[in-house]
Amino acid sequence: MYNIDWLYIIKVLIPPVIRKEKLIALLRSLLRPMIWNWSQFLDYRDDTLYYTGITFQKIAMEKMLNDIYDSIQRRIEIVDEGQVDRIYWANKSLGYPKRWIANKWSSTEANSVDDVRRYDTKLYKCIQAGTGQQPDITPLYWEELQNADFIGDKAYSGLGYDFVIEVPEDIYTSVNLDEMTALVDQYKFGSKRFIIQSI
Repeated sequence: MYNIDWLYIIKVLIPPVIRKEKLIALLRSLLRPMIWNWSQFLDYRDDTLYYTGITFQKIAMEKMLNDIYDSIQRRIEIVDEGQVDRIYWANKSLGYPKRWIANKWSSTEANSVDDVRRYDTKLYKCIQAGTGQQPDITPLYWEELQNADFIGDKAYSGLGYDFVIEVPEDIYTSVNLDEMTALVDQYKFGSKRFIIQSI
């Protein structure tokens, strides 16, 4: 339906009596912008059909990511992660582990002794007051809380992710991860959380 041979139509619709090469050339040049627009429309239609065929199903997302970033070897995979339904707070009588609510560390914020801050995916307790000391490289100011479970912002809630996108190292270092994240965000459910990791 969409495949139209415009040059054939030009030849067929001109009556044989006046069908001359100069007239055909004139009509071709007059229709060239419309033919170009038609080809642009067909490209847009093909792209739209491709992207409307993508759903949040694991196989469809993997196919899309591999088509875009690794079309030859197709090594990008989506791995499901376990999901926790409930969060239990500390209860001394039942022996549950202590849970923390921690703010993200900021280089401009002053920290006092016993303040707890989150840096990356770990919790640190301030042992000497100061400002601007990065927790992972200044052990004189910060002590890492081992095996600490914490509740923080959405990306580091301590509950993990709903799925992990495993990308080979060579692709991981060469692509724009923000672009890949935006592409996955476009098709995933709003409540699903994910992370892109190199393998």
